Amino acid sequence: MIRSHYGDLFADDPELMNRFGRLRAKVFELTDFLVNVAKVKLEPGEFAGNVTYHNSCSGLRELGVKSQLRELLAQVGVAVTEMKDCEYCCGFGGTFAVKYGDISTAIVDEKCANISASGAGAVVLRRGGAGRSGVHAQYRRPFAAYRRQQHARVAYRAGAGGRRVNRASLSQRRR
Repeated sequence: MIRSHYGDLFADDPELMNRFGRLRAKVFELTDFLVNVAKVKLEPGEFAGNVTYHNSCSGLRELGVKSQLRELLAQVGVAVTEMKDCEYCCGFGGTFAVKYGDISTAIVDEKCANISASGAGAVVLRRGGAGRSGVHAQYRRPFAAYRRQQHARVAYRAGAGGRRVNRASLSQRRR
């Protein structure tokens, strides 16, 4: 939340606020950076089924992150089935669940019912609260599959002069 709240720490110090302003311009949420700054184009992968996406409150409301992850999922060929009230809070962020347990539980139950009703076989979470409440679906972090794919590909070993080394042989050499 550097981009949204860090400046509050420097409200009384113009020099530090100026330095923060320069830093803030360089800080991005990952999916926002990939789509809007790096403008990445991902290759289609393999995923059978469809997913629904749980928007995080902070990402949606404070960072403006909504379409970015959906765009990346579409690039890799993952079908997103929107759940009802996808922009509603899951009731589990920050200390809300601790301070207002009964309200939080009711909100989480509704979110989980919406996830189940979507018919999706997996839920993609930027940050997960609803993912802990007994919905019968797989939970996926947005880039876990992509990271696994990258690790499975050929890796470059530092100091190997650009020579390609597969991951298995690389890990054996580290021992």
